[in-house]
This record gives sequence, structure tokens and C-alpha cells, in this order.
Amino acid sequence: MNIISIKIEQSFSIRDEGIKNVTNVSQIISLGLESPVRWKITNYAQVDLYQKYFLDLLSRLSERGVKRVHLFATTPVSLSFSLGRVVDHYHPEIIVYNYNNNAYDWAINLRNEEILSFDVDEKTV
Repeated sequence: MNIISIKIEQSFSIRDEGIKNVTNVSQIISLGLESPVRWKITNYAQVDLYQKYFLDLLSRLSERGVKRVHLFATTPVSLSFSLGRVVDHYHPEIIVYNYNNNAYDWAINLRNEEILSFDVDEKTV
């Protein structure tokens, strides 16, 4: 288990089938609301809590030998930036996916800044 997927569901749900389709990774860790709804982030304490949980999760995964994380998130931009601030060089390699028009059309590797493009027809969820 040195490659996993993480989904952070804050604004709306993310289907596991879509993640598996684009990554071929079956283990998915979910972080977020049980019933995601837009506009639920109302203060910085909530952002801080997400940041704390995300940092703790990345550190635990690193300790367990996870080398790569595929990250899928439905979060406000402010939360996304805050989560990105806690990623460090000793954490697993993180690939963040872009969702557009019902498909994952590209991703970026945060470690080496490589952009990955996908055939949208193959990655529709």
C-alpha cells in the first residue's frame, strides 16, 4: 500500500468510482463532511481544523511508507490554499486532480510540477 487516494469532500460529494477510474487505486481515504454542502466553511477555525487533520493524515501516511497520494478535493479556494501550505518535502508525493464538466481532465504533481493530461472521454465519471 504505497499509493493511495484521498478525497476531501467539503462542497459536494466525490464518487469513488471516478477516483478509481482515473487512478487505478482502490484504497481511498475520505476526509470531510458526512453530507457535503456548499458554504459550510464560515470561519477560520474550521479551515484550521481541516489543515490540522490533513497534516496529521499526511504525516501518518508518510510514517507508514506511502510514497504517492492522489488528491481529489471539493473545497473552497481558501481551504485549498490552506491545505497546500502544510505539504512538506518529507510527505508523500501528491498529485492533485482537476474536475471539469463531469471529468478529471488534468492533474499536477506538487513535487515535480509535472502537468498530467487525460483523455476526457476515458476519464468521465
